[in-house]
Amino acid sequence: MPPAGGWLSGASGAEAASGSFGAWRGSPVEIIGTWLNDPAVYPFGPDTSGCDDCGRLRNWRGAVDVGISPATWRGWQAEANGGNDSFWRNTARNLRAARVGDATTYIRPYYEFNGDWFPYSVTKGQESTFKQAWERTASIIRAEFPEAKVLLGVAAAGGGNRIKISDAYPASPDGLSIDFYNEWAFCTTQACFDQKIHHGAGPHNSLEPLRQLAQSKGDPIIISEWANAGRTRPASSGGGGEAPVFMEAFHGWLNRNAGTGPGQVTAEVYFNIGNYDARFELYLNEQVTPAMPQTAARYRELFRTN
Repeated sequence: MPPAGGWLSGASGAEAASGSFGAWRGSPVEIIGTWLNDPAVYPFGPDTSGCDDCGRLRNWRGAVDVGISPATWRGWQAEANGGNDSFWRNTARNLRAARVGDATTYIRPYYEFNGDWFPYSVTKGQESTFKQAWERTASIIRAEFPEAKVLLGVAAAGGGNRIKISDAYPASPDGLSIDFYNEWAFCTTQACFDQKIHHGAGPHNSLEPLRQLAQSKGDPIIISEWANAGRTRPASSGGGGEAPVFMEAFHGWLNRNAGTGPGQVTAEVYFNIGNYDARFELYLNEQVTPAMPQTAARYRELFRTN
C-alpha cells in the first residue's frame, strides 16, 4: 500500500536494487521494476555468472513491477488458443515461489502491446483476439499466483495506425499500467507538458485520457516506466536534454492523482536503466549521470518525499 496521501515511489535498475538510488535521492525505493521472458525468473533466483540481472532481486521484499513478454511468438490467435499456456503457468508458479509473503507483485503481461516495436504488438482488427488472450493469460497467472495483481500494460504512445486502448481493454485487470517518457514530444515547459499529457499520443492514448479511461473502468494506475530523455537530440529523433520543469510538472500530476481508487496513481517506477541512446538514467554506477545533472538534481529535490 502507498503511504497516506502519497504513492509508492521507486525505480528500476541495479542502483534501485542495491539501495544506492534511494540513498542518493534521500528516500528509500519502495517499488522496483524488472522484466522477464524466461520461466526461470532470473532476477529473483541465484546469482549466475554472465547474467547481469541474475539474483538482483533475490533479497528484495518490497513491491515489484514485472513486465513479462513471451519467449516465443506465433500470433494472437495462437496465444488465445493456449499456445503459450505452459510458459505463463511456469513463469507465474516460479515467480510466486520467489515472492510469496513479500509486498505486492504487479505483473503486466504483453506490456506495451499497443506500440509497434514488439513481435506481439496488436494491430487494428486484433483487439478482440487480444482480449481473449489477455484474459486467458490472466486466469493462469491468478491460478498460480493468486496474491499478484495482474495489470493491463500500455504505452502512452501514438502515431500511425495504432489501436485505441479503449478498444482492447479486457474485462478484469487489477489496474492499468502506463509507460510514459519525455520524448516524442520532448517537453521543457509546463505548457508543453500539459499539451503532451492530453494530446501527445493522440486523443485516446495520451497520459490523461488513459487516466480517465482507467477511472471509467474502476481501475487504479501504476506508472510502470517513466523517464526523461537526457541526451540532447533533434525533435526528429525524439528530442532530449535537460528538463527540470518536466520533473516538476510530472511530480505535480502525480500529487494531484495519487491514491488507490479508480484513475488514481498507486505507484511509479523511474526507468533508471543505462545503455539507451536517449540516456534515461539519473543515477548510474554510483554517480549522477552527466547527461542531465540539473534534471537529476530537481528529481532528487522533488522525490525525497511524495
